[in-house]
Amino acid sequence: MKVNYTKTLLIFIILILFFMSGNVEMYGNPNHGPDWSQDKNWSKHSAKHNSENKGIKYLDRHPVDCSRKGIKGFDVNQVDGINQRFDYDCAGGEESDDFWIKTNEGSEGGQDLSYYANSFPVDCGHYPLTFFQYQRNGSGKNWHKFKCGKKATTGPCRVKSSSFSAPYSVDTEWLSLQQPLECDDGEVLTRVEYEYNGHLGRYKGQCCKK
Repeated sequence: MKVNYTKTLLIFIILILFFMSGNVEMYGNPNHGPDWSQDKNWSKHSAKHNSENKGIKYLDRHPVDCSRKGIKGFDVNQVDGINQRFDYDCAGGEESDDFWIKTNEGSEGGQDLSYYANSFPVDCGHYPLTFFQYQRNGSGKNWHKFKCGKKATTGPCRVKSSSFSAPYSVDTEWLSLQQPLECDDGEVLTRVEYEYNGHLGRYKGQCCKK
């Protein structure tokens, strides 16, 4: 049987170009549910390959850091089968004069998922949220370390939330299935919490005009 190598190579190149042509990144794990997609090109990313585990508790290795500018929005995404990261954008405009560093301790829990959720809310009131990072002590206590700018927002605030999503594991995969939490242009996040409704959960925040 004679093989047409030229034709085979051409088909292979066409397939590669097809998958590279879109701006949508696809991730999937056949052992843990359907594929999900990242459909936004975020400008900043937390560390990409330092977790080596999909557990929610390993988000403690992924700070969301906009320095002295407020956080505009964020999303949790799986980079591959075992690594996750925060993708996020910082609000433009004038930087904050300075910032407060705060912590909030969460309740003890029996599962990694409750560890993560109980450490919310991250609340700066009417001041821009510039940094947050999940932290834990390995013995059932957890918290978020976060920074608030000292330059207060000047415009109105509104509640913003992502869609409810069913957590089918304690991995970050189901967070990746949620919509990102993102403010509009000219707004900044001042509060982030995690909200439950039965077996469903979602991110919920407050967006304020800068």
